[in-house]
Amino acid sequence: MKKNKLLIFIVLTYLFNLNAVSQPTLDNNKLNHINGKVWIPKDNIKIYNSFFQENLSLNGSLFMSNSWVHNENFGFDLDNHNVIKNISSQDNTKRYIVLNKEELSDFTITNPIGSYHFKRGDLLHQDLNPNHYYQVIKSANKNILFLIEWNLEKKLSTAENVNFKIVADNKIYAVTSSNLHEISSKKDVYDAFQISKKEIALHFRKNNIKFRKDSPIDIVSTLQYFIH
Repeated sequence: MKKNKLLIFIVLTYLFNLNAVSQPTLDNNKLNHINGKVWIPKDNIKIYNSFFQENLSLNGSLFMSNSWVHNENFGFDLDNHNVIKNISSQDNTKRYIVLNKEELSDFTITNPIGSYHFKRGDLLHQDLNPNHYYQVIKSANKNILFLIEWNLEKKLSTAENVNFKIVADNKIYAVTSSNLHEISSKKDVYDAFQISKKEIALHFRKNNIKFRKDSPIDIVSTLQYFIH
C-alpha cells in the first residue's frame, strides 16, 4: 500500500514539473497574469487591420494586479478588445497570448505623437462593457470625462467576391456627475452639456465638423472646445 502511494506521488510530481516546464512564460519574465489562451487572429485581419494604430508592436505600460509594468511591447486587438502579448516557452517557441482582463485594468500606449490611456469599462461606469477597454481623455472641466470605445463592425459588402467588409464603429461617451452620455449627434451634445443649440450648429458648420465613426478624436476635440 505504501509503495503504491509513493508511486502515485512520484508520478504526480513528474507530471506537475513537466506541465510547469511546458507552460509558456513571458519573454521578459515581468508578467505572469495570463489566462493561457493562445490568440488566434480572425478573418477580419485579412480584410481590415483590426489593431489599434494598425500595430501589433505597440509600446507602453500595463497595469496588472495593482502594479505598473513599463516599456512593454504588445498589441490591442479591437475585434474582441484583447491585449495581445508575445511570449516564448522554455523551448523558445514563440506565440501570442491574450492577457487576462481580470488582472489587466489599465494600459497606456506611447508613440512620438503622444500617450493614450485605456481603462476597463467596469472601472469607469457601471453601464459600460466590462470586457472592453475605453480610451480616457480628461477635460479642462474636472467634472467631465470623455471616453472613446474603439470598435469594428462587420457589414455586407457590394464588392465582387467579398461577402462582407469591416468598418469602424467607434463610440464616444461623456461621464458627467456619474451620468453616462453617448455622444453621436449635435443633439447629444446639447442634452449632455446644455449648450445653446444655435451655438453648437454654428460651430459645427463653421469648422465643417461631422460625426464620423472613424474619427472620434476630432469630435472629442470639439467637445473640449464647448466645455473649456
